[in-house]
Amino acid sequence: MKVIYKYISIAVVLFFLTACHKYPEGGFVFQRIKHLFGDNKDMAHKGWKLKLYEVNGIDSTEMIKGRNLSSDGEGNFIVFSIAWAHSRTYFAGTYVYHYTMSIDKKAKLFSIGSELNANDNDTSQCFIRNNILTCQRNIFNPERNRATEWSIRKLTKTKLIITKSLVNTYKIVLTH
Repeated sequence: MKVIYKYISIAVVLFFLTACHKYPEGGFVFQRIKHLFGDNKDMAHKGWKLKLYEVNGIDSTEMIKGRNLSSDGEGNFIVFSIAWAHSRTYFAGTYVYHYTMSIDKKAKLFSIGSELNANDNDTSQCFIRNNILTCQRNIFNPERNRATEWSIRKLTKTKLIITKSLVNTYKIVLTH
């Protein structure tokens, strides 16, 4: 009887070790929606602060944020939201840009496209709202080439790390 319990215990442990996929730097894949959006219900949303924007290993966070950038009132740089629970399309928005996004089936890639409010052909990428000029770089399309897939390195309820290699190598760290 002890042998049966031993094999069942080993089987359960092996099942959980193989079924619980993790991101390379931490966080479980099966919790991605709850961690990114705060919940998996209609209209769920969660704000994130930009902690680090790294280009080729150089901290470029202040260049991306812009000097006169307003937040959403709670200090969030970007807000991720779900329109309908269990949908495959999600939304995100900064003060200047609005995005539609999806996460691939294996939850390792973060695909995002933008609906541009700013003139994306202008290198300053500025937008006028209420007669106030606000400048902000498009963080998910830094080289303006429409390459949209970012690799998720870490996703926990307090930290999101995504990376992208184009002409330059980019790393974005968002915290909640």
